Amino acid sequence: MNRKFLRVFTQLFATVLAVIAFGAYVPAGYAAAFRERLSELPGVVSIDEIVQSGEVFAEKYVVWFEQPIDWQNPDMGTFLQRAEIGFMGWDAVNVVNVGGYALRDSRFTRDDRHELAKMYSGNYINIEYRYFAKSAPEGLSKRSAALWEYLTDENAANDFHSIMEQLKSILSGKWVFTGASKGGQMTNLFSYYYPNDADAYVAYVTPFCDGTAGS
Repeated sequence: MNRKFLRVFTQLFATVLAVIAFGAYVPAGYAAAFRERLSELPGVVSIDEIVQSGEVFAEKYVVWFEQPIDWQNPDMGTFLQRAEIGFMGWDAVNVVNVGGYALRDSRFTRDDRHELAKMYSGNYINIEYRYFAKSAPEGLSKRSAALWEYLTDENAANDFHSIMEQLKSILSGKWVFTGASKGGQMTNLFSYYYPNDADAYVAYVTPFCDGTAGS
């Protein structure tokens, strides 16, 4: 093996190692810049960092957004709605998942991504539905009818629209809105209220209600 070939081979090997290392390395200021941009969004009240058990995302947070109780009547006051957000990149595909119920705190540290987020290696935005778990207004009680009238599909759609519009100001990739069961139903409803908010709407195992009576 002559010296010229050895030198070229060594340089090529070093380049490959650098590419591999960079692929697993996130510059220190990269994710920090994302958190800073998040904190500047008008509806963001606070951000809690999630310590991941693996290194799926560059950074992962629980982000709290202030939302109106009733989008048609701002004087009703506000509540805080939380979203689990995993950051992969500024121009990555953004997958918004709506389960229709509460987020599970016990799953935050794990790789709990929706399959579409895995498929596209995308940013993951998992939003807790209004009036569930920690995303409920003060004074909400099962013992009182007060405030429950504002738990409507339209208000929920406006919640998701508001969060997405804010995130679109800092994330430039395509948008996918998805959910299963009740979340799938909301995906169809959201495409009705906001047909241009996402580049794709993907509903899984979606029920259709044809009345108000149970069966």
